[in-house]
Amino acid sequence: MIILTTNKILKITAKRFSIDYFKEFFKKKLVIHFLKQAKLIFLLDEYLKDDILRIGFKKINWIPDRCFEEVNLENKNLKEDIDFNILTPGGLYQGRNVDFDFVFEAYKKYNLNFEYKIVGMPKDDYGKKMVEKIRLLENKLPIHGIFEYLSDQDYKEIISKASFVLLPYSPERYDQVPAVMFDAFENDTPIIAPNVQPFNYYLSKYKLGFLYNHNELLSFIKVLEKASKVSKKSFSDNFLLFKKDFCYKKTQERVRIIIENLKN
Repeated sequence: MIILTTNKILKITAKRFSIDYFKEFFKKKLVIHFLKQAKLIFLLDEYLKDDILRIGFKKINWIPDRCFEEVNLENKNLKEDIDFNILTPGGLYQGRNVDFDFVFEAYKKYNLNFEYKIVGMPKDDYGKKMVEKIRLLENKLPIHGIFEYLSDQDYKEIISKASFVLLPYSPERYDQVPAVMFDAFENDTPIIAPNVQPFNYYLSKYKLGFLYNHNELLSFIKVLEKASKVSKKSFSDNFLLFKKDFCYKKTQERVRIIIENLKN
């Protein structure tokens, strides 16, 4: 039996001794039971390896859940630097758990003058209220919202033009890899994110951005100041290393070797 798994499968997040706690507890037991039957465990997120190894499993291999086309990776250059600006792309809805209020508070308290764009389609009541809040802030702060459908090309272009992609996720979202992180890396744009998994894993390994302590405004401000003084082009080699690890050809070769070893 080969098991493919991803995200926080062994983490219990519910309040101790609540109904949700017992549901997650038995789910964890069930997952471990099936893992013990596996001949091999595939992980889609490499940072989960340590969690699995702690339980005693040894036959673990990693294949990325996001791969990139090998289109002139060796010759791809970052665009010329422009005025420092930050961007948060992605849908505006409750379950996404992006802590915009934390960023807004930083802008108000520290009178930040960096351009900040929020790009995404609003969903449900939360999305509508967030659009209204951002529209009001646009008159007072260098914050702008684009709340319309973007083509793939326009989406890539707006990420490429950003100095950094800001991913201010709240604790409810920790341990999950957001697609927009890969969107940023695919388009050669470093990120600013909380110092938690999975961000601290990828940024520690590939050096593709900066981390701040969530809910600590001073930490966030210091990271913004540091990022504003760094050339985007300085991340060029780091992006190349990341894309080589996540390119289709390397992933296919990795899987082929793993399958061959299983046959022997």
